Amino acid sequence: MRPTDLLEQEHRYIQKVADALVLEADAIEHEGTADFALLQQVVEFLREFADLRHNSKEESVLFPILEERGLPPAGDPLGTLKHDHEVVRSLVAALAGIAARTRRGEDVPVNEIVKCLRDLADLYSGLIRKENYQLFPMAQKVLNTNDEAEVLRLFGQSDWLMGTEQHDKYERFAEGISPRAGCGGVRRGIADST
Repeated sequence: MRPTDLLEQEHRYIQKVADALVLEADAIEHEGTADFALLQQVVEFLREFADLRHNSKEESVLFPILEERGLPPAGDPLGTLKHDHEVVRSLVAALAGIAARTRRGEDVPVNEIVKCLRDLADLYSGLIRKENYQLFPMAQKVLNTNDEAEVLRLFGQSDWLMGTEQHDKYERFAEGISPRAGCGGVRRGIADST
């Protein structure tokens, strides 16, 4: 297995959650209410799996070795992807803020929630496309067999720190997420996916 294969597997789980965000945004527009428990679980998944597990492997392992092999750290694709990761973090923080405000009993305008969900879904989908079809083919050209083995070793250390149970929990969440009962699929939360 190549390092990019592992990252693409993780992309599939992140994309499933991004797709569910679009459906949840549609449901919120139609019904006028949001499922804030689901949104809080999405925040947890995006912070723990998508950012701390996935993006950190790219930023701390893959990107530096690609820079060593000649890809420029600024500009496209690495600089753009680093910037997009920061934008995603700010959107996840905004979604967490929305969930926190509702827990405090504040009214949050539906259009604010819908915009945040759609922006997150759009940005993640774009990031995944950019990485799968632009960055990863470049990586496969410039990384030699030893580089790939070292990247996989470092990815393994990163995965070990999170733990297999946590990883499996988030994969099950992504597989089982459904924005609203009746919108297709079985609705399962992070706690339900153990």
